[in-house]
Amino acid sequence: QRINSGPTENPIKQGARRILLHLLQEVNKQVNGMLKRDVIKPSNSPLASPVVPVRKNDESVLLH
Repeated sequence: QRINSGPTENPIKQGARRILLHLLQEVNKQVNGMLKRDVIKPSNSPLASPVVPVRKNDESVLLH
């Protein structure tokens, strides 16, 4: 599959962000759940954006 990222030939790639240790278990749980439900799939694409976990008011974690 080819993604047209605009007039430039260079792919958009953002560096990884450090995930805080107290959020890491919840992030892994959510990612594994999305993989099992086929919401996401593993990829080797040159395009990349980091996962940003955000703690909500009810103490749950939302992935952006």
